Amino acid sequence: MAYSTRCKLATVAAGCLVAIAIALIVVFTMKGAGAPTWETENRLPDTVVPSRYDILLHPDLDEKAPTFGNFTGTVGIRIEFREDRTWFVVHAKYLDITKVSLKSDDGSVIELAAPIEIPQNEWWVIQPAKGSIPRGTHTFTVDFKGRLDRSIVGFYRSVHTNAKGESR
Repeated sequence: MAYSTRCKLATVAAGCLVAIAIALIVVFTMKGAGAPTWETENRLPDTVVPSRYDILLHPDLDEKAPTFGNFTGTVGIRIEFREDRTWFVVHAKYLDITKVSLKSDDGSVIELAAPIEIPQNEWWVIQPAKGSIPRGTHTFTVDFKGRLDRSIVGFYRSVHTNAKGESR
C-alpha cells in the first residue's frame, strides 16, 4: 500500500476515533442531564430558605411499654421559596416519615406527592402532586417516627450510673 494511502487511512481512523469519543461524551453528558437533579444536588439552593423550626418530640422511655425505645415527632418548618420549585429535599437519618403537608401563608394547602426516600443520601425528596410549589412563604410539616437505640447519632437514648449506683 502506498504511503499516501496509509496516511489517508490513518487520518480517517483517527477522525473516527475522535468522533466516537465525542459521541460517548455527548451520550454520557445527556444521560447525566436526564437524571433528576435531586440525585446530584445535596444542599438547598439559595432560593429555598428555611427560617423557623417548631419541633415536638415524644420519646417512649417507659421500659415496661411495648413501644419502649421508640419516638414520634412533628416538625413544622417555615420556608421561603424565592422561586417556583418542583421539588426540594429534606435530610433525615434513621427516621421514617409518616406524613407530610405544605401550607401557604394565605392558608391554601399544596397537595404533595408521596415523599421519595433516597437512603444512600439520607434524604427525602418532596414534590407537589402536580405543578410546582409557588414562590412565597410556606409551612412544611412532617410527622415522623424512629428508634432511640439505633446509634449515637441525632436523637438517642443514653444511660449512666450515678454515685448511688442507680441507672439513669
